[in-house]
Amino acid sequence: RAANWLDADALVTRTGYPVRHDYRSAGDDGALPKPDALALVPATFNTINKWAAGVSDTFALGILNEAIGLRMPVIVAPYAKSSLTAHPVFAESLARLRLWGATVLPKEAIRPLPGSVTADGPVFDWQFVIDAVTAL
Repeated sequence: RAANWLDADALVTRTGYPVRHDYRSAGDDGALPKPDALALVPATFNTINKWAAGVSDTFALGILNEAIGLRMPVIVAPYAKSSLTAHPVFAESLARLRLWGATVLPKEAIRPLPGSVTADGPVFDWQFVIDAVTAL
């Protein structure tokens, strides 16, 4: 789950809103303001292909599918090993997402540089994503 890769407390402090990574329970008053854009980072092989097929079997995919319907800007940062990105359906899925208006970053845009992996995991290069969102 990507929520484990984020410093949720820092995001709450910065935005003043909770970080949601699952469905709300009935009766929860957790309405959040409509975002200006979404960023799918890291965008895995599985998530990209399911999203492009219109599958909504996870919280994240449901949000992404709604974003397409709402014509919301979405930044996609693909992150998958080369043997998967070489699969023909992956290129088709990325092309479909572009056709629907998503901004797809280069496949290796966020890949951690050699030596940047810490005990907590890889340190992603967020600059491409920040630049893409800022350019919207």
